[in-house]
Amino acid sequence: MKHIEDVLANLAAKIDRAWQSRKPTSETSAPRHACPSVIARSAILCIMPMYEYGRSGQLDSRLFERSGEENRSMKPVEPISADIVNRPAGSHIVVTGVAGFIGSHIARSLLDDGRQVVGIDHCMGHPQAVIERNLRLNEASERFTLLRGDLAEMHLESVLDGADTVFHVAARPGVRDSWGAEFADYARSNVVATHLLMEAAARSGVRRVVVSSSSSVYGGAPDGPVTEQDLPAPLSPYGVTKLAAEQLALAHARRARSRPTVVALRYFTVYGPRQRRDMLITRLIESAMSGKPVTIMGDGKQRRDFTFVADAVRANLLAMDADVEAEALNIGTGVMTSVLDVADLVGDIVGRPVALDFGKGQAGDVRDTHADASRAKSLIGYEPTIDLRTGLTTQVEWTLANEAVSTPGQSREHHHRLYPKSRKSAS
Repeated sequence: MKHIEDVLANLAAKIDRAWQSRKPTSETSAPRHACPSVIARSAILCIMPMYEYGRSGQLDSRLFERSGEENRSMKPVEPISADIVNRPAGSHIVVTGVAGFIGSHIARSLLDDGRQVVGIDHCMGHPQAVIERNLRLNEASERFTLLRGDLAEMHLESVLDGADTVFHVAARPGVRDSWGAEFADYARSNVVATHLLMEAAARSGVRRVVVSSSSSVYGGAPDGPVTEQDLPAPLSPYGVTKLAAEQLALAHARRARSRPTVVALRYFTVYGPRQRRDMLITRLIESAMSGKPVTIMGDGKQRRDFTFVADAVRANLLAMDADVEAEALNIGTGVMTSVLDVADLVGDIVGRPVALDFGKGQAGDVRDTHADASRAKSLIGYEPTIDLRTGLTTQVEWTLANEAVSTPGQSREHHHRLYPKSRKSAS
């Protein structure tokens, strides 16, 4: 634990020096909590009580190293091809975490827009079939290049040289797993990798970095919708690392004579096709289709601001060219829905009720999330366009077309005959 405190203290000092040499910013563009050194120091205070009060397990102190077992299973970093190295400035866009849920959608939208895309992913952390499925959607394009590797180990300047924009989506996700011994990997994947990426982006002359952040940085919304002016108070180690990562990127953007500008997007509960199977809405849909009960942690009355993935992707594309230098923005809908109401809605769409079991609430879970996205509307033109029922219907149809989920012994066509409400063209 002492090692983690020292690492974060050193990080705070480094960010503090960068902050002192930052670009001048107006009062309106720098919220009262914007000083990254304050964020980094508060991260120390957040992390210590998490482990002091009842957290068991040995914390791996080697933040910058992988275990021998992980190294053996790690795929080697692929060499950078000459066509990437020799591209002229502004000729391609980089998407990190391209094999994941949101990253694969961003890459697909960029390719559909005629862009040259270089995707980076270490292709671990998910079932291999899911990774390959997400990659196939983009690898079919001749304008897409995939580099398999770890951001903390790659020679990133070779990839970023000539890039106009980087969409930094790669991260270790998950609130509950971030407690205990797994925290070292969260810090390495979410904070250290972001720092290395921003250093390389600055040296390579990248114009814009769009960072995928999270509403987890706020820790909840007890007093109504949160704005970017509200002081972050993450309730989990995961939230702490996401906060540190976004503020680290913003510190790089504010540094004097640093070219990359940064927009950090704080997503509020993104859902939609290709969502991870451990996420709430996917589990609810699979439960309704299979008839197997799903366990909800807590009483189900907790509320979330659910954002459809197409809206999150559009926010990224809008942020790519927005006239800002260093901003963190909320990306949500401004509408809260309880878990119980979402379960009812999924049951209505599928045509079969979701069977619910209830478990004890987990450390780090927030009661409510609620976005005020008015600043995103003002600065980048973002407004949500997909309501919850429409988004859920799209995800249900995609699940029927792409996932092997049905009542045991029954085909998908039999499922459609049983539950006709869900029969529409898949998207």
